[in-house]
Amino acid sequence: MNASLLDQKAKTGRLAMTAWVLMVLSPFVLLAVVSLLVGHNALFSNPVWTDELDYWRSVYSWVHTGGAAGYSGVGEQAPLLGSLSVHGVTPLLLYGGYALLFGWDFNSIVLCNALWISAGALVFCLLNRPKGGVALSMAAVFMLYSPVVLYCATSMTEMANYGLLLFYLAFITRLYRVRKTARKKKTELPPITVGLVWLVLAGITVLLSCAYRITYLGLFIPLVVVASDGVWSGKMMLGFLMALLFSLFVYYITVLYASPFTTGFLYNFLRADTVGLGIKMFLSHAKANVLDYFINQPGNRMEAAQRWLYCGVGALTLLGSFIRGSQKHGRPRLRLGIDGFSLLMFITLFLPFAIVICAYETNDWSDYRTLAPFLWLVVTAYLIRGRKLIPLAYLAGCVAALVVLLSGAPVGAYGDENRFVSKPFTQDTQALRQAITYDADAENPYANSVRTDLFTLETVALLDPGIGLQTGWFTQDTVGKSRWILTDHLKIPIEGYELVLKNDSGSVYRRIADY
Repeated sequence: MNASLLDQKAKTGRLAMTAWVLMVLSPFVLLAVVSLLVGHNALFSNPVWTDELDYWRSVYSWVHTGGAAGYSGVGEQAPLLGSLSVHGVTPLLLYGGYALLFGWDFNSIVLCNALWISAGALVFCLLNRPKGGVALSMAAVFMLYSPVVLYCATSMTEMANYGLLLFYLAFITRLYRVRKTARKKKTELPPITVGLVWLVLAGITVLLSCAYRITYLGLFIPLVVVASDGVWSGKMMLGFLMALLFSLFVYYITVLYASPFTTGFLYNFLRADTVGLGIKMFLSHAKANVLDYFINQPGNRMEAAQRWLYCGVGALTLLGSFIRGSQKHGRPRLRLGIDGFSLLMFITLFLPFAIVICAYETNDWSDYRTLAPFLWLVVTAYLIRGRKLIPLAYLAGCVAALVVLLSGAPVGAYGDENRFVSKPFTQDTQALRQAITYDADAENPYANSVRTDLFTLETVALLDPGIGLQTGWFTQDTVGKSRWILTDHLKIPIEGYELVLKNDSGSVYRRIADY
């Protein structure tokens, strides 16, 4: 009897270990599947989109020149501190350490994103030892999620979100279990010290995430609730206040190091001439975002499917906050009552949605870039708690979205010509690059900046890492500060610059006056 029980436990343990391994390797398994589908090694894909190029270039410049590079950004707008681009410190936080340790290639972000996820999954498994079924389910809701499938082979930062969230889940789940055990055993330790390490680690993870995107400040809400044992008290209120202040402080610091994004709503809203104008701008922007999200149909069916999946799960969490399922005499029944966990999950979905509506854009793939990780987080949290209804509904939506994805023309990264097949650099572009020189002794960062509309992998990779890249429309207000201009042809008359080199790929101009 005992031997049989031991054999069963050993078998269960081996199955759980296998599930953990699959969960840890899930990003690489997904990349392997994608490789088979596209006929190329997805792990060696190139950055193509402008955001990808900017992330890649930011790390490339920092690794080689530190803070001595020229200004990068849009329209020759400089940050208040440093010389980083509109994405600020985000690329350095996510990929700087990897670049210092392992070097920096075109596929480095894709590989580092996968490592972020694997590391988060490994820490989760080591700290919480999930059952095999839970680990397999967590891997499934990740690999079958269309935003993950669409971004896994890109150099966007989206995949790193899931790694950060896995670290968050690892620490907050551990904190919850430690505090629950302490309550059962009625430990004599001061309440604040129970699980303090996991509380601090989870808090640091949230702050790191807020430095990346301010929408992550909502992750402090479940953390404070768990740390307060779900008891509404002055300690909980103080925790919420401190979390808000820490989040805003971190966001403020990161904004100082980010070049202004002049076409963004926040940039223009904060510069409204009057309070009345600011209110009108806010209401008009929020109304347009709501209409774009719910009424105006996007050009891509995948985006529409993701929007309704997000809203559908959100509605289920709200419904579950007040209606709970139970059994009486072996028969299922519904009863009214507050379910704190479901209410927390609804807030976790609603808060980032509200921030996007009020401060950002809903028509810029926000469903995939900003909101998608929160939906995955909520579904995974339900799995960890052993609740299956919402994850099943989510999986059904994921399968439907993947059917739409696989049955249509290639979209997103899979429609890019040079994503998986490298295009050789031309001699003309290399000549243009050699005409733009880096001045290590320059005191003004604009002396090492180039104003360009040739923002491609070719120029981003060939230009000296100390040269900052200024992009955006050519206007009289956005040209004149940078020492260099690199363009296919001038869009407007330019004074104060002389032609240095012209060939079939473009032209280089140099500022005549010194700084």
